[in-house]
Formats: sequence, C-alpha cells, structure tokens
Amino acid sequence: MATNGSITAWEKTKAAFKWADAQLYGRPRLLNLEVTKKCNARCGFCPYWMTKTEEVLDDYAPVVQKFKPMVVTVSGGEPTLRKDIVEVVRGIKQSQRFVYVQMITNGSLMTEELAKKLFDAGLSQMTFSVDFPDERHDVGRGLPGNLERIKKLCRVIPSYGFDRVAFNTFFMKDNLDSVMDTAKLAYDLGVCISFSAYTTLKTDKDEQMVPAERIPEMMETVEKLIAMKRQTHHIRNSDHYLRMIPQYFAKGGIGGCEAGKKWIHVTADGHVKPCSELEVIAHYSDYTERDLEKANICDKCYFACRGESSAPVNLGRVQELSGRPNFGEALAF
Repeated sequence: MATNGSITAWEKTKAAFKWADAQLYGRPRLLNLEVTKKCNARCGFCPYWMTKTEEVLDDYAPVVQKFKPMVVTVSGGEPTLRKDIVEVVRGIKQSQRFVYVQMITNGSLMTEELAKKLFDAGLSQMTFSVDFPDERHDVGRGLPGNLERIKKLCRVIPSYGFDRVAFNTFFMKDNLDSVMDTAKLAYDLGVCISFSAYTTLKTDKDEQMVPAERIPEMMETVEKLIAMKRQTHHIRNSDHYLRMIPQYFAKGGIGGCEAGKKWIHVTADGHVKPCSELEVIAHYSDYTERDLEKANICDKCYFACRGESSAPVNLGRVQELSGRPNFGEALAF
C-alpha cells in the first residue's frame, strides 16, 4: 500500500477487484464520513457552525471495515478543526487493502504543512468549498481572507502528488451570475472544479433556490460550462448531471434517489444515515441493509454524489473521464 496519497499501479489493480466485488454484493461504493459537525465558518445555508458540543469517534477504521467502500469522503463541519485529523486520515487509509480517501474543507485552517502531512497519511484528493470567485466568498462564510488562502494553497499543494486538488461549488441564486468566473478561477489556478446544487434540507430555507424566472439563465450557464469543459477538461461533472440541475430547481426535487445503496453517510459519533440530510437509522456496529427500510428517502436534493451515481454509463461518460482521468472519480463511476 502506498504510504501517501499517490496511487500505485498495484493499488489500481486491487481497486479493480474491489469495484467488481462492490458491484456483485451491492455495497455502497462511497462512504461520506462526517468526522465533526463543528465549523468555524458562518454560512447562512448551513447550521453546523451552531454546534457547541458533540461526541466523536477516535478511530474510524472499524466503520470503513464495516462498509468496505472504495471511496471515503472525510467531511464536516470543518474536518480540520479536529486536532487529530492526520491520524484520522491515516487510520482510514490503513483500514483496508485499498480505499481512496478525499477531504472537503473550507480551507481556513489548512496550511502547506498540514496538507503535506495529510498527503503523507494517505489523502489522495483535497477539495475546497468555494462559493464565489471574489470577496463575496469571504463575506458569505464569515472567514476574512479565506479565498486568498485557498488560492495560495492551490498554487502549491498539487506539487505534493495529490491525485486531485479541486473546488466544490454549489449552484444557488446568489452566485448564479458568477459560476463561470469561479470555473475560470479554478482553471487559472490549475485545479479542477465540481458543481453541486443547493438544497433546503439543512436549514429549511429556500432563499437560495434558483427561482423559475432564472431557470433559462441557468440553462444557458450550464451549456457554457459544458463548452468550457470540452476545452479545459477541468470541470469534472458529467454533461448529464449538469443538464439535470436546472430541472431540479424547476421542479423543486428529483425522484429516484438511491441513498444508502450507492453511497452512505456516517456521523462523527458513528451513526448511519442514508445520506447527510436524512435521519439516523442505526449505529454502524449494528447496521444491516434491512435498516434502510426505516429510511424516508426524499427527492429534495441533487448533490453531485447522488446525480453522478445515476448518470448513464455510456461511451460519452467514458470519454469524459478518459479526457483527463482522475482515479477517485473513476471508482465512483
């Protein structure tokens, strides 16, 4: 096993066998591991910053061993608030013969030194949450200087050997006019970008849902993104997913969610949810697939992890991935 976030040829071979095994036994390929609900940002579209106390696990290796995913996304809250985050990542990486580990962070506490330690511990992908390409990002998150910190990191840490460094950006009403500029910023920095769609599930507030009168504008923006993707290859969403986002906002939801089947969520204290926005259905130590029968699967989000899992497996998507492949993305696909 590689001791850092780089992916060896032998690991790719093991991953291929593990992918086939997951397909055969119907296990989730993606595990979203929420290692804390605490956050130092003050985003209006998320209440996690209000978390004052919580219980967390010291070791998530048993969780990973339980689900045997191919990809683990370390998330929060803000995962770097945990002083032991490097050991958390190392434990996840060493828990299986192969597991691809990625992290979503707001970047405010990230340093070049910490990024290097995370890479050496086994982190393969670093993703920064970026809402706007300018000072509006810092204002919205209540983190002065945050975007400049992310930009500086993006200029340095790809050289450490990460499989991917990326932006994660949500489509929402307030940033619809700057989506293209955010994609261009990522390209100028030499990193990738993936888009997702805002949901009301975290706060039950619909202020950031894109209104009906702006759906044509969104559709036009999506086509511009697809055209940019053809030229730059740094936009990692499928055409299918991008074109479904306006439909999600127009309808207020999309049915057919496979939460708990193709991906699953575990909280900081080890409880299982089908996805991050649904209710707890079991503790990981007791979980069985029958617990999914308790879940009230909804249609109120269209996160990329959901939408991409239902994207058609066809020649077009294979060509998209092969244009500039990323190993973790290929696993989830």
